[in-house]
Amino acid sequence: AAGRPSERFWQEAPASVAGGLRGVPEGLRAAIKVLKEGERAWGPSRREVRVRAFTGLPGRVINAPSTGLEMADSFFSAVNYRMNLWADATRMARKERLKGSALQDRIAELINNPPDDLIEDVVQKSEELLFRGNPGDIARAIMDFKEKAPALNFVIPFIRTPVNLLKFGIRNSPAGLFDIPMWKRALAKNPEASDEIAQTLIGSMVALGFASLVASGDI
Repeated sequence: AAGRPSERFWQEAPASVAGGLRGVPEGLRAAIKVLKEGERAWGPSRREVRVRAFTGLPGRVINAPSTGLEMADSFFSAVNYRMNLWADATRMARKERLKGSALQDRIAELINNPPDDLIEDVVQKSEELLFRGNPGDIARAIMDFKEKAPALNFVIPFIRTPVNLLKFGIRNSPAGLFDIPMWKRALAKNPEASDEIAQTLIGSMVALGFASLVASGDI
């Protein structure tokens, strides 16, 4: 009897590397654009305080640290996008059980003309790698409230990135094993759940390793 069809393929790894290399020139152009204009052209920003108190050369100097962050984000956002696009396009084509030139043609088609659902998934993955993904309903509500009360930006200037960093830390620690929705996805044989469980277990082993070193006085 035939087993369950594969959901992950080894060809995704070299495709991801190739896509990342293709994304480097795009990332450099995006970073230079931020340097010239001071803001990202699209996507969520690391900077949640949009009002600039200083303009001109003084503003450029004062805003240099945040501009540098935006430049780095823009660069890696483009690289991450191409990495995920090429890997996901390869996965989709392989799942269609194509081979040879038909497989390569289908991968090229998906990369050059990706469907909307593929673009949405790739953008989401790219933003999550930079901790700029959806922070959740509660954090989103706080961010919406900050837009109505700008003075709060001076009290709690950043929400999205710290919340996503916290969620990442919890998800990749022993506490992540208590993520009930993750186990529900695993029981439903969702291939994404296997990735989540692997990340949680690896993160937990690393955390336990550091805890052991601290307990023994080696750190």
